[in-house]
Amino acid sequence: MTTDAAIRHFGGVRQLSEALKGGAHGFGDRAIAVQSIYLWGEFPPRYRQFEIEIQTGGALKVEERLKAVPTKRTRKKIPRRAAATETPDGTNQSSISVGDFFKHLSGDMPNP
Repeated sequence: MTTDAAIRHFGGVRQLSEALKGGAHGFGDRAIAVQSIYLWGEFPPRYRQFEIEIQTGGALKVEERLKAVPTKRTRKKIPRRAAATETPDGTNQSSISVGDFFKHLSGDMPNP
């Protein structure tokens, strides 16, 4: 369904907002904000389309492409950085102890 089809079916934006009282979960007795309907764009959000399909008794149907959305979300794997990098002289940067690191910062230890 498109947003325009839902508005036409209910007779206007105000009537559509009244039909969707209580939000997506049906709690409360307040209508959704009319402004939120204007923000939907060409299609209502997926959960609202299911709600409208129920409200209209199937007269308006959920977009087929939205029914097949997988429910499990996957995270992108971020490659880990190497634990240590080599310096030009071939030593490992992480091989220095914390104490030696601070000595090096304070100037008590010569550069490697």
